[in-house]
Amino acid sequence: MKEKPKPPQASLLLRILGGGYLVYLAWDLRAMVGESLLFLAAVVIFAGVGLLLAGTSIHELVTSGYFRNDPEEEASSEESEE
Repeated sequence: MKEKPKPPQASLLLRILGGGYLVYLAWDLRAMVGESLLFLAAVVIFAGVGLLLAGTSIHELVTSGYFRNDPEEEASSEESEE
């Protein structure tokens, strides 16, 4: 079974920042929830999408081996690419 290609590390970091910004926007909008039902919907959507985006990106970053310094694993992955 083929392994799916890993996204670039920079892409994952940008997704984490984007998700964090959406959660930040949701936090700022929560003060205006009493004024309109639209703000409540925006808070729920922004917080949900932001947490999902950041959470899946953090999970992918941790589990895909970007931070491992195992020389044997690097050598085996280089041999398999050739």
